[in-house]
Amino acid sequence: MRRIVQILLFIISYAPLYVILAIQNINSNYLTDDRNFVGIKQLCINNITTMILLGFTLLSTTIYYMLYKIVLKAAPVRKFVKSRIEDNESHLSYLAAYILPFVGLNFSTWQTVASSVVLFYVLGSVYIKTNLILTNPTLTLFGFCISKVEITEGKDIFIIHKETIIKDKEYNCIELINNIFIHKV
Repeated sequence: MRRIVQILLFIISYAPLYVILAIQNINSNYLTDDRNFVGIKQLCINNITTMILLGFTLLSTTIYYMLYKIVLKAAPVRKFVKSRIEDNESHLSYLAAYILPFVGLNFSTWQTVASSVVLFYVLGSVYIKTNLILTNPTLTLFGFCISKVEITEGKDIFIIHKETIIKDKEYNCIELINNIFIHKV
């Protein structure tokens, strides 16, 4: 189950990229040579890459809402926060390292599509093995913060939350993956 959660969070993390790439790959050939509208069917065919990328965006958003609903139905555990160590502010490095290289991709050749699939696979493997869930910009877009806290058991955990996490307070949390929890409101 944890691996599935990690894979889904990886897919969700690229939702902003799918939108950017969809916009960049819009084919503006919507008029025929005699200046008539080509029609909806032809417009969709001309913009198949954009349609697929918008489909990924819709899929990512749907996965986010489904995952969020499923996670919030799980039984929470109580975590007492002794201290708040830091907020994870590595979203800019994530954007620079994992999203910006994709900007400008044009999916007009099979080689570009194939190399992009391989790159997404490699990034997904790294994302899952190194818990890069903490640098998911889509979570930030949906209003979440990620804080590193020390709990009473003497270990550090990460809490994904919408409300401010205050020290010396107990929170209902659901474990997503090892030492990464989401605050259940």
